[in-house]
Order: sequence, then structure tokens, then C-alpha cells
Amino acid sequence: MLLDGWEQGCWLTDSVSQYSLDAASQHALFDAVAENAPLHREQYWEEQHANIPEALPCDPSQPEEVIWIIVTQRCDLIKGLSQEPTVQLVRATRWLRREAEDRTYNSSYLHIMRVDDIYAWVADFRRLIVVPKTVLRSHQARQCLAHNVDVRRRFSFACAQRTWRRPVPTNIQQRLQKPLASKRKTKSWRNNFFRYISEILVGVDEETGKLIVHAILGTDQVDELQLMRFFDDTVLPYLSEKSGDCVDTDKSEVLPAEQVLMSLVFNTYKLDLDYLSSGEGEEESHF
Repeated sequence: MLLDGWEQGCWLTDSVSQYSLDAASQHALFDAVAENAPLHREQYWEEQHANIPEALPCDPSQPEEVIWIIVTQRCDLIKGLSQEPTVQLVRATRWLRREAEDRTYNSSYLHIMRVDDIYAWVADFRRLIVVPKTVLRSHQARQCLAHNVDVRRRFSFACAQRTWRRPVPTNIQQRLQKPLASKRKTKSWRNNFFRYISEILVGVDEETGKLIVHAILGTDQVDELQLMRFFDDTVLPYLSEKSGDCVDTDKSEVLPAEQVLMSLVFNTYKLDLDYLSSGEGEEESHF
């Protein structure tokens, strides 16, 4: 699979949905392969990673309106058919870029895959199908994600968080989520903070009980020094005030996606801010 270019984020046209397996078919397939040959996986060494071919890029301006994105992880893609005979794909559709950026911000089920000046491909994790892995052999691998470590890592996090998200406790909702949500309506916060952040994770310091805010960068097109200054001088003092001095301003930080480990994702709460509009033209509010 890897030597053919297949990776998480590769896409197929809508015609692949005809091979979707219902629950009964999946069980029958798993039972059938379980009785076959010994377990097998493709041989894989990290030092060979550089030699794995990159799939062809996906052009958002192409005529397809619906595509299906592979969400199966690499470790399962390289397993033999007797161990993992299927792949999972989610449905993606083409949106206008402005609408996509407004509606997908920090969403638990919508994720921007790729953008150009006008359009964006948006994956909907609620719309998932399972197809036999052998279907991939009759298609050419094409990658929807940009060839960028941050982009690939954010998509992997989005896949993981779809099945593992801790409900945000009421006290964190009141102290952080609602105050941040209200600030999304202001131009200065949108222009200096939210436009650069893909998500906000909140952890709890086990020793002090204080809240630690992790703002995750959503783009590499950012003046990091200016963003850090706004975060330190404006965001943290505001959250500290609204939370009753419950935010640990020393440990809270802005993180690029490549520095975010799964342990951080699994041990924090992801704030839900996607229900608010981030459209332009609203008045600046003051507290």
C-alpha cells in the first residue's frame, strides 16, 4: 500500500461508495479472513520512509463535487488482508472557502482538507463508509492533504478526536469556553488570534488545579512574534480575569501542530467554539 502511495488523506471519487460494506458484510468478511493464512504485514522501516512515493496531489478546482478521504491509519494500511481487510473513508465536499473557514472552526466533525483562493474541500467525519482494501488496487493514489507535516498531523488529530473527546466540564465552560466564544465576535481577536488558531485545548495542572490553555496553530502563514504577544498581553489576562485567576499563565502557550503529542490531546479538553459565527462586520465589544 505504502509503495503505491496510499496514505491517510488519499482520496477516491464518489464511485467508490458503491463498494461500501454494511455491518453484516463486514462481519462476514472478518470471519472469512480470520480463517486464512497467518498474519502478515508489509515490511516497513523508518529509514525507508523517504523512499515512499508521494501520492498525486488533489486539485480543489477539479470537477468532482464529492470525494472520499481515507482515514485509516498507516499502521493498519500496511497490515495484510488476513489482519485488516478494510479501509475507512469519510465524505468530503467542495465549499466556498469563506463559508468553509467560518463553519469548520474548531468543529468536532468538519475538517478543511485543502484550499485554494476560492474553494475548499471539507471532510465530514459523520459520513463514513468501509470498503474492502482490495478496491484501492484498481485506483491510483491521490493525496488531498498538502505535503506539509503540520497539515498531515492536524488531520490525524482530527481523526483521533472524532472518536476520543472528553466532555468539557461545566466550570471550564463557564470560565473559559463562554468568554472565548464571546470574543470571537470581536474584530481584534479574530484578526490577531482566532484566524491563526485551529483549536484550543485546556488541561488541568494536577498539583495546583489551575487551568492550562494550549492554543494550537492552524497555519504557518503567521507572524508568530505578534501572535505570541497578543496571546500573552491580551488573551491570558482576559481569561485569568474571567476565570477568577484559575489560569496558569506561565504554563499556557501557543503550540505549532508538530509539537502536539497525542498524550496532550487525550489529557485535555477541546473547547467547543464552532457554534458561533466568525463573519465580518460585527461591532467590537468591550469588557
